[in-house]
Amino acid sequence: MHILIIRGNIETPKSYPYWEELLVLLKDHKIKEVKGMLQEKYIIELINWCDVWISIDSFIQHLVKYHKLKKGIVLWGKSNPEIFGYGDNINLLKGPVNFRTDQFGKWSEVKHREEDFVLPEVILKEITNML
Repeated sequence: MHILIIRGNIETPKSYPYWEELLVLLKDHKIKEVKGMLQEKYIIELINWCDVWISIDSFIQHLVKYHKLKKGIVLWGKSNPEIFGYGDNINLLKGPVNFRTDQFGKWSEVKHREEDFVLPEVILKEITNML
């Protein structure tokens, strides 16, 4: 299975804290990990290359939906996927207790907390189910 991991290059309250642990768990798969600002055309090429993509709640899920590309795994912490996500993706989250109170508030006022995110084993389980 070809897995694409798209992760940002700056820390935000949406940043998934367990990327390194996830990469260890996925060692038996062909992984392409990309970071930083990417051109839309390149992102689309990568999405078409992979069997599954993984990203935090970000621009990526909206780009994929707009271009009607394949479903992926979206990692959620503080945001509610019922507001900002798409039901055709696998939306992984701990639950509403971790959501920020003001879903439309400023991200600069939100504290990053590792415990708001699912553990890498949860992601691995979803990938295994996709095989």
